[in-house]
Amino acid sequence: MKKALFIISTLLVPISYIGAQTQDSDIWVMKSDPVNNGTPGYVDLNDNVKIPFGKYRICFTDTFRTYAFVLHDNLKFVFIDRNDSILFEVYPFDNGPDYIAEGTFRIIKNNKVGIADTLGNTIIPPVYDFVYPFQDGLAVANIGGEKVPVEPENKHCEYFTWSGGKWGVLDKNNDVLLDIKYDLKFDEITSNKIFSSENESYFIKDGVIIRN
Repeated sequence: MKKALFIISTLLVPISYIGAQTQDSDIWVMKSDPVNNGTPGYVDLNDNVKIPFGKYRICFTDTFRTYAFVLHDNLKFVFIDRNDSILFEVYPFDNGPDYIAEGTFRIIKNNKVGIADTLGNTIIPPVYDFVYPFQDGLAVANIGGEKVPVEPENKHCEYFTWSGGKWGVLDKNNDVLLDIKYDLKFDEITSNKIFSSENESYFIKDGVIIRN
């Protein structure tokens, strides 16, 4: 799934809009320093430097209104505000920061995973071993699982999935709709996520949890 981080130094993933709107005259834009090997930074519309060139290795947000995704020198993706304060460490995905799903993205703290929104709010605290992105207002969370290669026999496999442990379901209010106590499998025909225990089984369809 992840290639060496030096590969992404050649990539720019524009994220045009993040966070609440500000006045168009007050936006910052990503700009490359023509003098120092094109290192990125942020300037206002009068070309005044707001985030110094080279402070971050990569700036993934091209139009910085309130928040931005950047790559820190410690090779971690972070979410910053306009005071240049780091609000979250961002879960890495596909050689960059996690994709935005339903206005949210995954975050990491102390090797645990949670979810924040693009307004800088924590939606699900980072207390789980793994969390899938929100889909139809629901997030599937795991405790006790582990990352395993999709092709275990391939020593060079770069694609991984999360397996084992117990699974449950949360909503955007951080309410637990299914306790973290179920085994999880995917129905190959319907692509539904099936949650099962000794005595019961559920699946999710269009954002609704249905008992089998």
